Amino acid sequence: LADVRAGGGKTLQNNWYGADAREDAAHARQLEGQPGVTLEPIPDFAAHTTYEKILESGAFEDFVAG
Repeated sequence: LADVRAGGGKTLQNNWYGADAREDAAHARQLEGQPGVTLEPIPDFAAHTTYEKILESGAFEDFVAG
């Protein structure tokens, strides 16, 4: 968290996490509101590994397209 704050939003962070993954969601909440941080909760998903889910949903393509 200190590194994120020190960056002052110069480095953008997009964080996808399972909304139902308790530990991941708690970590995401710590980053909420920090400059340059975007939180992307995946509804009804409790797993830690989100890569496949992000690709399946088209969210990664949308992110790259801007």
